[in-house]
Amino acid sequence: MILNILVVLLSSEGSNAVVTISPCEGGELVKVVVGNGKGGTVVAYSDDFMRTWDQTHLYRALQWLNANLGYTFTYYWSDCYGQYANFLNDMWNNGPWDLAAVDHPACYEFGWDAWDDMYNWVNAGGKLVFSEFDLDGDQQGSYQQLWNLLGATGPYTDLGYAYNIYVWNTTHPITNYTGPGGPNPIPAVFSGYWDDWLDDGDGVWKYSQPGDTVMLIGGLTPTYQDGQALITVKGPAGSWPCNTVLFSILLAEWQDGADTDADGMNDAVELWRNAIWAVKEGCQVLLEDETAPSIPEPGKLIVKAGEIFWAGQGPVECSAYDPTGRLGWQGILEPGKGLRLSDGLWFVRAEGQTVKVFVR
Repeated sequence: MILNILVVLLSSEGSNAVVTISPCEGGELVKVVVGNGKGGTVVAYSDDFMRTWDQTHLYRALQWLNANLGYTFTYYWSDCYGQYANFLNDMWNNGPWDLAAVDHPACYEFGWDAWDDMYNWVNAGGKLVFSEFDLDGDQQGSYQQLWNLLGATGPYTDLGYAYNIYVWNTTHPITNYTGPGGPNPIPAVFSGYWDDWLDDGDGVWKYSQPGDTVMLIGGLTPTYQDGQALITVKGPAGSWPCNTVLFSILLAEWQDGADTDADGMNDAVELWRNAIWAVKEGCQVLLEDETAPSIPEPGKLIVKAGEIFWAGQGPVECSAYDPTGRLGWQGILEPGKGLRLSDGLWFVRAEGQTVKVFVR
């Protein structure tokens, strides 16, 4: 006789969490529902069996988002063979969901059997935040069309153990949380990992096609280097990208006590929180129309092909600020000479005028 255990938890914030624990071969399958279970903010999966279901970094991020932002979620965790069918069924059939989140450090069968679902989900417009260890396919087989769809390609730099994550872009919402309880920029480098997993991930190259915006915002090296990326973010052209987020390193490798910036939140929990929030909110910033007239009016800042031009009669003092208001560049614009800033979103000011420019 197989029994399911049903537990209703009442959090200190008053949110009901319905927890169902079912036995499976060698362990348990846990389902947690916060909301009505028929759609919500996030449908999530974790097979991080090094931790109990309620201590995974993903679950702790979901708890924070529920308590502070009211996000609802359905979350699956298992330490058993191939227990992901219910997650996929909910993802497809019990929505709508704002996004799916997958924490995949362990179950090889998920890779063998669920890549098609992940590919079809994103291809159909679904949003996804994903922590994955095996893009190079040395453990469970390659699935290039999925990684390409998420903005990544090889040849891959295989990680036999966990490495620091260096932040290359400090202005993206994933690296600079500005929602309720913020702002909360993440540190320039994440350390504090352990090494309990056999394969920890892969450094990747950027892959984009017409109509895409892909950004590599963190990786293995202290400064930007294509081919060494560990955080890949993608969205449609003309946007601050965040339809999908690929952590091509196991966030599960980060120790429970790792808190590089001493802000009271575990580093990996913080990355999960930021990524889910950014994808849910759409990263909040879209580009204005950058189409400039063929003969610009004198005395105007204009944007063309990602460059800033001054169309006035003489040089002008100019400043560029990131979305947090931090000064990133200041200097003189000469008439007709373009200025290209570093990758990211910038607010450029000159003579009381401000334009937005997205550089990639």
